[in-house]
Amino acid sequence: MTHWLSTDQAAQYLGYREGTLRVWRAKDQGPAYTRTPSGSIRYRIEDLEAWLSEGSAA
Repeated sequence: MTHWLSTDQAAQYLGYREGTLRVWRAKDQGPAYTRTPSGSIRYRIEDLEAWLSEGSAA
């Protein structure tokens, strides 16, 4: 089962501010995310964990 988080939830999960994730998206950096057909941004917990594991967190 895939667990999806909003930008706010993902930021809390990672310990960053929501704005940091927005900046990373604009720079094509940070953890993988998906844009829903309605335009919402969602992050999979599995992708957040993988990103943290590979040491990409600054």
